[in-house]
Amino acid sequence: TFTSDKWKFVYRYDITFKLYRDCRGGALYSPDFELMCVSSNKKQYLYANRKNIREISTNCTKIGNVCDPPNSTVTAEGFEEQIYIYTIDFNGSESGFKNCCLLKIGMGQCCRSSKLTTGGASNDFWVTCDLDNCKAQFNTSPVFSFDPVFLVACNQPLSLSFSAFDTTDNDSLSYSLSEPLQN
Repeated sequence: TFTSDKWKFVYRYDITFKLYRDCRGGALYSPDFELMCVSSNKKQYLYANRKNIREISTNCTKIGNVCDPPNSTVTAEGFEEQIYIYTIDFNGSESGFKNCCLLKIGMGQCCRSSKLTTGGASNDFWVTCDLDNCKAQFNTSPVFSFDPVFLVACNQPLSLSFSAFDTTDNDSLSYSLSEPLQN
């Protein structure tokens, strides 16, 4: 899952959640979206709208869509991207967070696919991004310009490029791997 924010106006951000789903797992009906002030632990649920579902399986084209119908459980190996959008407005419905400097924006749901072999199988998942409303008030997060790699061959070398670009603010980017977060 990728989470990004785009500064629109003073105290207003468009938040995009890109969820990647193994179609052998459960459907996503209503993931939990949350805004939290880190210093006070004050939380507010957000009601993001699903904007799009698209299959991103890397199967042969003659096989066709594996995740059909979209957002359903199938037995074949396939993957789809679901995009949810929410606008945070610190002058509107999120005004109670306007004076909070460090915010966490999160999304999660039960349950990860039981087919995972890299940890977290069958557990809840949770992903967050940070928004510094004091130091980086007019900042926009980087954009990832690729579809993730879900399947790789065993005992074969693999080189990944995260292909993230920050053409709006030209920030430097760094990454780290971690164990999967759980709700």
